[in-house]
Amino acid sequence: LIQFFIGSYVILVFAGYYYLTKYTPLEIFTRVSFSNILHPRFIIPSFESLTSFLRDMYTIFDVFLWPAVFVFVPTVFMGASFPLISSLALSRRDREGGTVGTVYFFNITGNVLGGIITGFVLLPYLGTEVTLLLFSLTGIGFGIFVSVPSAGKLQPAVKTSVILIIAAASTILFPGKGRLYETMHTSPGRDFEKYFEEGVDGTIMTYRKNEIVKNYINGRAHGGRPGYWFYYEAIEAAAFAPKMKNVLLIGYGTGSITEAILKVDEVQKITLVELNRTLIRNLEKIPLFRKMLSDKKIDLIIDDGRRFLLRTRQKYDLILIDPLLTTTSYSNNLYSRQFFLLAKRHLNRGGIFMVYTEEHRVMPKTVLSVFERLRMYDFFLLASDMPFRRNSERLEKLTARFSPGVRAKLAEKYGPDTFLGDQDYVRKISASYPVNQDWKPVCEYYLGLQAGNALRKSFHDGKP
Repeated sequence: LIQFFIGSYVILVFAGYYYLTKYTPLEIFTRVSFSNILHPRFIIPSFESLTSFLRDMYTIFDVFLWPAVFVFVPTVFMGASFPLISSLALSRRDREGGTVGTVYFFNITGNVLGGIITGFVLLPYLGTEVTLLLFSLTGIGFGIFVSVPSAGKLQPAVKTSVILIIAAASTILFPGKGRLYETMHTSPGRDFEKYFEEGVDGTIMTYRKNEIVKNYINGRAHGGRPGYWFYYEAIEAAAFAPKMKNVLLIGYGTGSITEAILKVDEVQKITLVELNRTLIRNLEKIPLFRKMLSDKKIDLIIDDGRRFLLRTRQKYDLILIDPLLTTTSYSNNLYSRQFFLLAKRHLNRGGIFMVYTEEHRVMPKTVLSVFERLRMYDFFLLASDMPFRRNSERLEKLTARFSPGVRAKLAEKYGPDTFLGDQDYVRKISASYPVNQDWKPVCEYYLGLQAGNALRKSFHDGKP
């Protein structure tokens, strides 16, 4: 009966979510959740209007809402299954320990094999929707074995007929392959082509309309075109690199940094390390990315960026990383002091290291704990152990390779004002802040950092 309830609930909640999100105003809940980077957010709700107050309250608590809808009820039923099975399996009162141990053994074995088969076989080949439906129908199938004492013994034919009707209705109404994710990822507008890929390393949804690209990796926006900010990062890094024969890029996104570096004549080789093979498979469906990734200068390696650097002895003139937000789970793998030390060991003398950051205290201080020289911008950092010298000739040639429209946008949105200061400026603003360490991921556990920021601001402003 418990298994029947689990299967029925999963069918109902996912089908209900799909139809309510796709065809009713309740879609706003998904849209608002997807529009926010942090879950939960550390904010004080706005009182400007009832709408803004409700929206802010929702974005504080949405991280608890969705697990409660999708996960809580099945988890309770699954938790109830274990003691019930242990009780049913107990045939002799002097065999309690052995009985529980046997049940525990098969429970763990099932969990391990289930995780392996689901993660490496079912999800990549069947997709989330078909896998959910398959497991749910299996649970519903347990209804054949349910007996109702108060109603007498149900005829097997009656129970089988009811279960088959429920299974048939579930199969018809349940969203088809890719439809669930298509509903979750709201299209940015009309006439956008969509490209979807699900693999071992996650789900990728990409929307494209002419030169506009919106890309999502596991539900979070990554990259996007036109990516003027990515162009600017690459251009500034290239402007200060003494040499640019051998370049390392960690994280592809939607290829704007790669595209910019390819425009530099001096570049002989670009080692592109991308963790997500599913991302590459999805983007290669689009001619723009297929052509870019087939460039002879690019050596595409599917691997974790840190593991790659631990395995190679190669050194580079320029290392660029703009992989993910510092508040993303496991981001510290690429944002800790230990990783920056590793990157530094793979730079040639005078080489430049570029790293994205949306955090303006801990991250700059962490990079400066490894490199002697630093240039801090609105959203990225340049680091080196040698004084920075701008190569005006290379900069002029590189910017000339972009279209007049792109050059105009870069001049309009990104210029001298984006530069905030050097290593002395960073020392001044980050004096009271910690350093990101492997075993102390300050930025990744952002709630504590944001609470600390609020306290520092309070004392700085002279408030009690």
